[in-house]
Amino acid sequence: MKRTRLHLLSFLAVLCACGGGGGSSGPSSLSGDVVLLVEVVSLPENEPNGSFDAAQPIGALHAQRPLAIDGRFASATDVDAYAFVAREPLHVEIDVRPIRGGGLRDGELAIAAFDAVDQTLRAEGDALDGRTRIAFDVQGSFDVALRPLGAGGAYRMSVRAEPLDATSAPLASPLASALVGRGVEPSFGSELEMGGTSAWDAYWTPSLESRTGEYLLLARPGRDPAVVAAAHGATLVSRIPNGAALVRPHAFAAQGSAGPGVVSSELRATVASSRRTAESPDVEWTELNRVRRVSALSPRALASTLGGPPNDTYYGLQWHYDLMRLPQAWQTSTGDDALLFAVIDTGETAHPDLDARQIAGYDFILDPASAKDGNGLDADPTDEGDGTGLAPSSFHGTHVAGTIGAETNNAQGVAGVTWSGRLMHVRALGAGGGTDFDLANALLYSARVANNSGTLPAERADVVNMSLGGPGTSATLSSAVAQAYNAGCVLVAASGNENTQTKSYPAAYSGVISIGAVDANGVRAPYSNYGTWLDLVAPGGDLTADLDGDTYPDGVLSTLMDDSSPPLAPIYAFYQGTSMACPHAAGLAGLVLAVDPLLTPAQVESILVSTATDLGTAGKDNFYGNGLVNAELALQIASGAGGGAPVLGLTPTTLAFGATTTSLSSAVSNIGGGVLDVTGVSTSTVDGAPWLSASIVGPGSASADASSILVTVNRTGLADGAYSGTVTVTSNGGGAVISVSMEVEDVPVFPAVDVYVLLVDAATYETVAE
Repeated sequence: MKRTRLHLLSFLAVLCACGGGGGSSGPSSLSGDVVLLVEVVSLPENEPNGSFDAAQPIGALHAQRPLAIDGRFASATDVDAYAFVAREPLHVEIDVRPIRGGGLRDGELAIAAFDAVDQTLRAEGDALDGRTRIAFDVQGSFDVALRPLGAGGAYRMSVRAEPLDATSAPLASPLASALVGRGVEPSFGSELEMGGTSAWDAYWTPSLESRTGEYLLLARPGRDPAVVAAAHGATLVSRIPNGAALVRPHAFAAQGSAGPGVVSSELRATVASSRRTAESPDVEWTELNRVRRVSALSPRALASTLGGPPNDTYYGLQWHYDLMRLPQAWQTSTGDDALLFAVIDTGETAHPDLDARQIAGYDFILDPASAKDGNGLDADPTDEGDGTGLAPSSFHGTHVAGTIGAETNNAQGVAGVTWSGRLMHVRALGAGGGTDFDLANALLYSARVANNSGTLPAERADVVNMSLGGPGTSATLSSAVAQAYNAGCVLVAASGNENTQTKSYPAAYSGVISIGAVDANGVRAPYSNYGTWLDLVAPGGDLTADLDGDTYPDGVLSTLMDDSSPPLAPIYAFYQGTSMACPHAAGLAGLVLAVDPLLTPAQVESILVSTATDLGTAGKDNFYGNGLVNAELALQIASGAGGGAPVLGLTPTTLAFGATTTSLSSAVSNIGGGVLDVTGVSTSTVDGAPWLSASIVGPGSASADASSILVTVNRTGLADGAYSGTVTVTSNGGGAVISVSMEVEDVPVFPAVDVYVLLVDAATYETVAE
């Protein structure tokens, strides 16, 4: 294997004029090597991304700006799709190769390019020299899809683009295939329409639930989204100030929803319209308006005559509070009237165990049919029900609110995690769930940030509970999460109930505390989603069991409404789900803030994480995150530590070494309180070879004893290929992982040449030195 550095053959340096000017009276020279560095952007795969409606958005592809994407096929039937837009004619070359030790073998994958607007297959790649490659010329929106030909495994996809214009000769390409702009016949033969080839059936099959007849767009700064929408045959419906806009194409007579597994002409047309608009230079991005749903499963209602212990009548059936050591925590704090909880959910109902704590909220459901109140967006957050046909309404927001803050010690009903504090219902879920646009605006309102309602609450929420979610990320929702977090809100969201490691949003976003569920024995509930993105678990229940022998199912007991016959009647019911686990954690976050109201969202999370009871495999794991919330210990730390416990922060957490770099660093910071003590580092590689090493670099600062983690790779003796590994850092403020990628390949040797340098005054264009 040969390695050398790429020498810059010649360049023109321009010297900017300064006051007084001046220059050298004699010859100037440079010593040493001048190295031209080309930055490679490295991106991770983000599941789910296996279909034309869920292709992972990569964004605008630029000439001479290479990027690499590390992905993994979860199974032999998995498909990964990536969405690009070329706003100028480009020649694109893509090669994909397995990551060594990742389970995928050379040549065992297929690659194809699809026109995202015409929704046609335009080109397929071939295997060559252990890599799968494809090359094409393109302008417009397109997807690149990959699928394994054998077992699943890890891969790295490298993408390079060069400008293409009518005056230049065609660029050399290892393949004869070419993808050309719409309206021009492909050079390799006839197009393959959607569904025209069974090999890519999975790509053509929708995998996420979205609204049809509308989509979201972000106009570039200085562009009016209404004008941009009109230029693309659409009408602006609503917008977030300085943010995303909801637009509806004129071609659609009505809006609806399309779920996974069923291809509809409405969904195809919506995707095409969205992707066509994304080609405009006036647009930053477009995306579908995803549908999110509650994270609760079937209820079992209790009759109002159910007996129980004194005071809160049914408190004896709330096993979930003992599991998280809440009674002990109440000895320290039961809450504070100054606390404000925002419950983004199905809305508010009149319930005797909630009425005294509920304050005015808002309804952000734009679609009147989904809102079922006849007018959509308004200042009335009343839950009008989400039942359809014979299915009863869930009154999900009422159940969630009761766990956070049912009136406690009032000799009726149930107890809440908190005994004092206010509940503000912000309605975003209606019949058929809720959209990303409505949810984003509800979140901004909760944080007292400008939103599409044109109104703000009197104060921002301290804690925001989001017992909802769904797969697929959203730039609109992600932006709202970041703004709410920066405004000072503690954000808590349910991990989802699909028993999958697929990320659920908003729970998987940075800044959101993601909550999974356990049963009455503290064992992961069989429905609870899991993965590296899970932060904590809390009681969520299991309606199929009665582990405590009280003759009732082991669900979470809380407030509810009964609409089986008019009028609505307040009742109490058992639900199960991560939706039920989430308000336990949100309520605990409120108790922590009641003890120390000056804590930041990061410090609140640090306390919950550092005090959690470790379950499952020692340390953080995929099934329990950092463990089960421990209310007693959390309040002890909050009351005694002032600024909270230390928490380890690393920036960045992904290091891409490419083919030539040998050492990089990740900065250490203490994003909590106290003094952070970094205790150790360890490394692991996918292929098992010892090419990766790391060390702690000091001294640090007053709040941390280390300044950075130095990571080094050694390519000596390694075969050409893509390599991946991890660096695990431990400390008294928790652990963190740095993901590492590296490549080994022959680098061309350039002949040594003299470098000629001319320095020119930028104002006078006179030669300063040469």
